[in-house]
Amino acid sequence: MSVALETDFKIAPYIARCIADEEIPIVDVGDYLNGDIKAREQLAVDLRAIQESLGFFVIVNHGVSQDLIDSSFEQVARLFALPLKTKMKYQVGYHHIGYIPDRASSVRPHDVKISESHKNHKKDVNEGWAFMRDRLPDDPKVVANIRHRSTNKWPEELPSFKPILLEYQESMTQLALRMLPAYACALEMPADYFDDKFTLPEFYNRCSWYPPSVLETNYLSVGPHADHSSMTYLPLMDVPGLEVMAPSGKWMEVAPLPTCVSPGDQPKYDPVAFHDYQVSYLDGNYFYLKDSN
Repeated sequence: MSVALETDFKIAPYIARCIADEEIPIVDVGDYLNGDIKAREQLAVDLRAIQESLGFFVIVNHGVSQDLIDSSFEQVARLFALPLKTKMKYQVGYHHIGYIPDRASSVRPHDVKISESHKNHKKDVNEGWAFMRDRLPDDPKVVANIRHRSTNKWPEELPSFKPILLEYQESMTQLALRMLPAYACALEMPADYFDDKFTLPEFYNRCSWYPPSVLETNYLSVGPHADHSSMTYLPLMDVPGLEVMAPSGKWMEVAPLPTCVSPGDQPKYDPVAFHDYQVSYLDGNYFYLKDSN
């Protein structure tokens, strides 16, 4: 069993400056991913500082092929270029898998600070296509009809889409798994703490299309929100759009670990399994199972 090291590492000056100036930091994870223990300890310190403040950062030298990322974007562009009639053959349903039509969601923030100034009462102007971990029809969770654990809806009209997206999903899954020790150390837990908790990780891969249009008053492409997973990995592209809210309000839960609760305090939220939270989150933001105006 590996353990977190007792170190005297301090927050890197660059990271401290980004936090102070509320700028999104760029973190080089190359040495860490190559097995450098000192790099892991420094990354852990920096990660903790970032996640306790900004909550968002960019990583470089992550090992995921840029050619693969570019090919995936190309395939997604072809996906949404399909005729609407074709896409509707794959419309989402009970398992939140498949094509999500325009204005089929109204993503709402659960954070009070965001909610007060960014209420979202309109339907979001975007299209999506949701994929979960790929499963065969005889998968036990498919057979048991567990929510969000069914077979994916791959577009038959695009034969290259599935192999490229599966390769992308696998690459991103491996990257996420390799980042776990740094997160564990950032939480002052043993480096292998999360290993047995992600033996067959579930993920939600949402491909999105935001039409280049001038929105009507009070309409949003997607409402301000916090994601519902343990980690979100987004590939960078050259089209602007994503904004991150800094602690000041400027734009730029499962059971907590013991190190996440101050001595003498009680957890803010009741424990909840990830699957239960995912179901409630998606049901609360998407209208595909409801009659709604």
